[in-house]
Amino acid sequence: TDMTTDSETFYHSLLDLFEDPDESMEVNELLTWWNCQVFPTSSAVKRPIRANSTLSKICLKQLAAK
Repeated sequence: TDMTTDSETFYHSLLDLFEDPDESMEVNELLTWWNCQVFPTSSAVKRPIRANSTLSKICLKQLAAK
């Protein structure tokens, strides 16, 4: 058996799944489950995005691309 993982292919397969509009419901359920497993004490309340944060810059770039 093959004992190595093609990490690049695996990574791109995950991205394809996460970005597939037909899978959005399942992806949201998976991410909710994952976040509960990894961050069990985290609040589900959305926190505001700070003006000069990396996330705000990513969001602005996404808006500009649309």
